[in-house]
Amino acid sequence: MRPAKQGDFDGLCGLYALINALDLVGFKRPRTPLHRSLFVTLAASIPSRTLKKAIDSGLDGRDLIKAATLAFPGFRKPLGGAVTVSRPFRRAVFDTDAAFLEAMADIMASGRSALILNVSTPTYSHWTVASSVASQTIVLRDSGTMTELDLERYSIKRGRYRIKPRETLLVHMRPRRTTMSEGG
Repeated sequence: MRPAKQGDFDGLCGLYALINALDLVGFKRPRTPLHRSLFVTLAASIPSRTLKKAIDSGLDGRDLIKAATLAFPGFRKPLGGAVTVSRPFRRAVFDTDAAFLEAMADIMASGRSALILNVSTPTYSHWTVASSVASQTIVLRDSGTMTELDLERYSIKRGRYRIKPRETLLVHMRPRRTTMSEGG
C-alpha cells in the first residue's frame, strides 16, 4: 500500500502526516473513502483563518494536535480504537542526534505508536512520518518525495537542515475493546 501523497486530497503535509501515521499505529488498510472523510474532517477542524494561513505556510504542532483532538474521536470505531496525538519531547533536551534517535526508537518499539517529525530546510518546513530508525538514517513514510533523512545532512542542532525534536508529534492508538456480542 502506498502512502497518501500531497495532492490526493489537498496540499497540507501535516494533515497527510496524521493520516500516514495511522498505517503505523495499526490502521493498515488500502486508501478508501474513509481516508478522504478523515482528511476532510481534520481540515474542517481547523479554524478557517488558520487553514488559510496553513495553505500558504503550513500548520504548527499545536494546530495539528487540536485538529486531531477534534477529528479522531468521531472515527474511533472505523479506526479500531482511540487515536491520540501529543508532543512527547516538548520539554526534552537532547545533547546529540544519537540521543534523539534512541528516544525515537524507544517510542517506535513500544507498538501502536508513530512519530511525526517537523523538518526544515533552507526553503521550507515539512511534516513527515518516521517509519524506522537506523544509526545514520531515518526512513520516512512521506506525503511528498522524501524517503529518508540522512543524519549526515540533517541534525537536531543548528544548521540549514534540521529536525525539530520539540515539535515531534506522537500518534498513538489504544485499540477498541470488543464485546462478546462483537466476536471478542
